Amino acid sequence: ASLARQGGMIFADKCAYCHGQLAIGGGYGPDLRVSEFPFLEDGFRSLLRSGPMVATGMPKWDDLSDQDIAAIRQYIRSRAADLRAGK
Repeated sequence: ASLARQGGMIFADKCAYCHGQLAIGGGYGPDLRVSEFPFLEDGFRSLLRSGPMVATGMPKWDDLSDQDIAAIRQYIRSRAADLRAGK
């Protein structure tokens, strides 16, 4: 829960503009609660750090620490769990 809270703060700063508040989409980016990437630890880290989707508008976040990435990933996964639970 603590890691997800930390991730929520980072998400609000770095991701919410495109992926919407609470990771529900509605901005430029998709609803991350239904994305497979947060469930693939190495793939998620690579997606954020290496920037394979820069050409499609996804920024490269090479300034994020491993802890930051783990926290964002946990936040998104907790939001996906809330969606599955009907919250």
